[in-house]
Amino acid sequence: MNKRAPPTPPAVLAVFVLAAAETPLCTAQSVTGRGTIHGIVKDSGGAAIPRARIAITHAATGAVNTTESNSEGFFATPPIKIGSCRVRVEAQGMKTGEWDLTFETGRSVDLSPVLTVGPVSETVIVTETIPLVTTSLPLPGM
Repeated sequence: MNKRAPPTPPAVLAVFVLAAAETPLCTAQSVTGRGTIHGIVKDSGGAAIPRARIAITHAATGAVNTTESNSEGFFATPPIKIGSCRVRVEAQGMKTGEWDLTFETGRSVDLSPVLTVGPVSETVIVTETIPLVTTSLPLPGM
């Protein structure tokens, strides 16, 4: 004996249809108000610079997003809040480059920074403990 499930009430179907219809709107709204940056970091001779560090600082919020170029110099950021920002690109042995950008909703900016050779610098960290002042002479009044 085959039993059939009772028919689904129209009101329940309507709720599922409305929920499914609104899902793309929710997804679209989650990326609205954001943009991305992508490009290839190169040197002045046109060679790709791998492992360049890219930092994007949002002017209004101060939030910093970072990424790194791959072995071919390519980089892409996750979605970044629209507005003005500063892009800073650093690579070992190269001068740091900075660019100011303004994002619009849903815009993808192609920024292919060209870095020039910079001076080699060293950082010296001194970690010496200086002893407290000691004297072998008695202090006046003692």
